[in-house]
Amino acid sequence: MIYCYLLPDCLVQDLVIGMQRYWWSGDANKRGWPMVAWKTMCKPKREGGLGFRDLYSFNLALLGKQFWCFIKEPDSLVASVFRAKYFPNGDILHATLKDMSSFAWKGLYRTLQDLKGCLFLEKWCW
Repeated sequence: MIYCYLLPDCLVQDLVIGMQRYWWSGDANKRGWPMVAWKTMCKPKREGGLGFRDLYSFNLALLGKQFWCFIKEPDSLVASVFRAKYFPNGDILHATLKDMSSFAWKGLYRTLQDLKGCLFLEKWCW
């Protein structure tokens, strides 16, 4: 469900710790001696790392892909349901967060806020 929900920071941290422990000791519950820094292991293979992904960034990328699907396929069932409940004016880029929003929408909305800084909001042709 990493592509549907924004994972809480504490869960991402626990997953990373489990991956580190498993890689360094062979058991996710035991600590081991790190022979290589985790930061080095997360580098791409072409840069000498092992290509492990940053889980938080990967989760944001998958949620961004969901937004792209909402924009490119506005008549899909999922887009129609979210549009009816959270952005009835049809513009997902100006959607709002309501008090009783679902967990899924809260994660998508937070992702949208993070992505807005990277988007040019003018002159988009949908």
